[in-house]
Amino acid sequence: MSGAIFTRALWQLIGFGFIDVRRWGRLERNCTLFSLSDRWRRFCEPGSEVCLDKIATDLKRVEVLKREKWPEDRKSEKRQRIAALRHSIFKVQVS
Repeated sequence: MSGAIFTRALWQLIGFGFIDVRRWGRLERNCTLFSLSDRWRRFCEPGSEVCLDKIATDLKRVEVLKREKWPEDRKSEKRQRIAALRHSIFKVQVS
């Protein structure tokens, strides 16, 4: 499995509530730790379709943004946008 497919699958599992990130990895050879989650159960409730659509849309926007060509002087802005979209996935709440 390529790294791009693995990353996309990982973020889908996180976004749809099947796994949680317990500890984010860092540059000093610390790995990211994941755990199984029950958050997916809240998406089975009536009215959660809007939340699922928003998560799917945000994940697609991340993939499109990753493939866009940006000038060298604006690459940090691209990384910030990707991080903001991924962060917004954690804030989706079922109403």
